[in-house]
Amino acid sequence: MVSLKKIIPILTVTPLIATLGLTGFLATYNRDQTVHELSRNWMRESVNQIKSQVRINLRKPEMIHKLSLNPYHSNPSIWNDPQQLTLHFYNQIRLFSSINNIYFGYSNRDFVGVKIRDNGRFSQSYAGKETDYQLVTYTLNRGGERGQILNQNAVFNPTTRPWYQAAEKSNNLVWSPVYPDFTTRQLAITAAQAVRDRQGNLVGVVAVDYFLNSIHEFLRDLSISKAAKILIIQQNGQFIASSDPDPLTVLDPESETHLMITESPDPIIQGVGEMLIRQLSDFSLISEAQSLIFVQNNQRYLVWVEPIESQWNLNWVTLVILSESDVFNSGQNNRIQVFLMVTAFIGSILAVWNMNQLVVSPLLRLNTTAKKVKNQKFNPQKNIDLVKRNDEIGQFSRVFEEMAVLIQERQTRLEQRIESLSSYQKKANISSSEDSDRSPELNLSYWDKLKQKSQRIRQKNPIKND
Repeated sequence: MVSLKKIIPILTVTPLIATLGLTGFLATYNRDQTVHELSRNWMRESVNQIKSQVRINLRKPEMIHKLSLNPYHSNPSIWNDPQQLTLHFYNQIRLFSSINNIYFGYSNRDFVGVKIRDNGRFSQSYAGKETDYQLVTYTLNRGGERGQILNQNAVFNPTTRPWYQAAEKSNNLVWSPVYPDFTTRQLAITAAQAVRDRQGNLVGVVAVDYFLNSIHEFLRDLSISKAAKILIIQQNGQFIASSDPDPLTVLDPESETHLMITESPDPIIQGVGEMLIRQLSDFSLISEAQSLIFVQNNQRYLVWVEPIESQWNLNWVTLVILSESDVFNSGQNNRIQVFLMVTAFIGSILAVWNMNQLVVSPLLRLNTTAKKVKNQKFNPQKNIDLVKRNDEIGQFSRVFEEMAVLIQERQTRLEQRIESLSSYQKKANISSSEDSDRSPELNLSYWDKLKQKSQRIRQKNPIKND
């Protein structure tokens, strides 16, 4: 026989546990899907903002070139006077932030450049017949006029420089790879464009050195959390900008080393770089946005990789690395979810215990009462609390008690009647015994008496044969 004590808790707790487990699984699955989708949307939006910021920043060198070319076509004499050209470059650097150096290399090997120094002051670099083509650096006052000599270097020929030769072969703006500036230790890029006269003859090449620190600061402000990492790299894997505070270059005694992503001091960034090389072989193969999963030390990271397309064909790639556990503080959400599930489980146990007290226990008491009724030990006072209940258990208890009392009364009357019949039978047996003592014939049956009488008659009057 199956006991209600076992079957009801099993039938109650099992569905609750199954429901809690399924609810927890669906909640975790939906949470992960929602977090991943929101993370991808955030990373996609971040990349769009990065692209927009890169275009805004790189338009500054482009605007400087336009401002330089327009004066040449309107007043070519400016380019023939080093002092006027110096003043023109000086005003442009003051107008545009993040511009470090503007210079012009003539086709006849002359060179004029204006640079802002680490101390915030300006200097002019000049090479020509006046200096025997040695590169001499002068101070500039607030009016942009040449001052004292700061240093004097060896002979300098701008026509042999990569930026000059690259721009000479093109009629468009030419961008150099990102490189570390030795004096400032900042990453910079050079934009160069050829200047030609109306006949198309090459006059020289104007170049602008643009620092990328503004993009670097933008990535730091864009980061959603401390665990999120946003990077821009060249297709050769070298850093351009990063939201991390770690330096992107390493200064050694001989030269400034531009770090690769696989050389990052951050193990997560380094691991992501190695993963991309394993999967893609070459960063130049990244032609469209991709979403990847990176796992390190049992921690999952969402990685978004997308090329930055521009009209300048820079071939830069942006990476967004987001810790899965850090997204919307999912660790705390896990604790809250576990707490809610434990609370629900304890609540279900209490509900089962309450059901046992309200339903199972009264039914078991009524079962015990039925046995007492059978054994004639029924006491209505012991179930008085069940009879007073106003629910179905109380109604059933009252009906059961009435039935038990009725059965008990009937059983009592039956016992009394049996006892009465038993007494009467005993009296009848006693009377019969007394008659037997007075005459043995009284113990004979009626038919025996008739038989004896018939024999006596035949003996007195025997029948004669014919």
